[in-house]
Amino acid sequence: MIHTAHPALETVRVTDSPSAVVVTNQSVLPEQQLATKVTWQDLDDPSIPQLIANLRAVKCPELTIRDIVTARLDEQMDEQIASMSAPEEFWSTAVQKERLQQKQREKVRELEREEETLIRQFFGSDWNRDAYLYWVREPYTEFSLGFLPREKAMAVQFDIENLAQTSSIAFKGNSRDAAPKGDDQELERLSRHLKSILSPDEYAELNLRSLVTLLHGGGFPDMSLSGADVRYIVTLYAKHLDFIDFYLRSPPEFDELKKNTKAAVQEDIRNYLGPDRYVAFQRAEDLGYLYLHKVARDAGLSPDTAERIFNMEVEASRQASAISQNESLAADVRSQQLNDLRNTYRASVTQLLGEDGTKDYIYRYGAWLDKPGELTNSGSSK
Repeated sequence: MIHTAHPALETVRVTDSPSAVVVTNQSVLPEQQLATKVTWQDLDDPSIPQLIANLRAVKCPELTIRDIVTARLDEQMDEQIASMSAPEEFWSTAVQKERLQQKQREKVRELEREEETLIRQFFGSDWNRDAYLYWVREPYTEFSLGFLPREKAMAVQFDIENLAQTSSIAFKGNSRDAAPKGDDQELERLSRHLKSILSPDEYAELNLRSLVTLLHGGGFPDMSLSGADVRYIVTLYAKHLDFIDFYLRSPPEFDELKKNTKAAVQEDIRNYLGPDRYVAFQRAEDLGYLYLHKVARDAGLSPDTAERIFNMEVEASRQASAISQNESLAADVRSQQLNDLRNTYRASVTQLLGEDGTKDYIYRYGAWLDKPGELTNSGSSK
């Protein structure tokens, strides 16, 4: 919601002929009587349709009118929410508190839906100031929604923001495997509304563009991929995955969907890219590699730093697997060889990143250099 103070005192200069008049909610004022000025008190009206008519009569910019009206509606909704709030009992159980919070969310959502309906009645489309500012200021929005007309793009952005907020509440970030009934119904309602304002072709295009970010948010560093190449790869993903599931499913469930989707299309991607580009593509799917690529670039390190450490991890995994599967080794000997291997590679990485850089890498993506057992599991998908 947008909270905006009442507009400061406004003046509007009338440029029509001397016989022109300005119609306000107060009276019809001839130009000579008005002395070419109109104050906010002349324009304001408790009836929002009349307020809109007054503002349009003096040629107030449409975006300003929408800001004023949505701020007025937000204030009214805030008053209603404040009047319905009930304090939680200190000794109530967690289940009781959760039920109360769920009821409160449902009441607030009813008010939000009423406000959305009024805005559509007043302006003929969805409108949200946050969505508009996001559209204007965020360059990525043009990439993801630039194929749509502005009004429709902002309506889509508004729905996506609502989906993100509702999903975060429903799954408590990452701590719930399933959304409560009320939250689940709200997510379904929002997803249906999003699809209803787009044609099938528009939704398919939105899905492709959204999947690029969800599956390859780090881009494709060190790869010679054209836009057609990326589109082909994402089209393969879209046969198995819908971006809307990112909001409708719990984070672990969606991660499993991503994993299964990537596994299902790897052979097609390999055949399309060829051996050399496919190796680079595999690196681009590794979060540790993407992190190292950025670190090396920002620190002015050798351009091949990320690739060298990536290859170390792959080779370390191969060697660790051989040691672990060698049944002739006693347990203590096997453990010592794995530790020696880990220490050797840690020293090599430290030469490239420095001590502080290595510690930061281990903390983020380099568990294979530190934790027992991680070394034999790393690199298995590469």
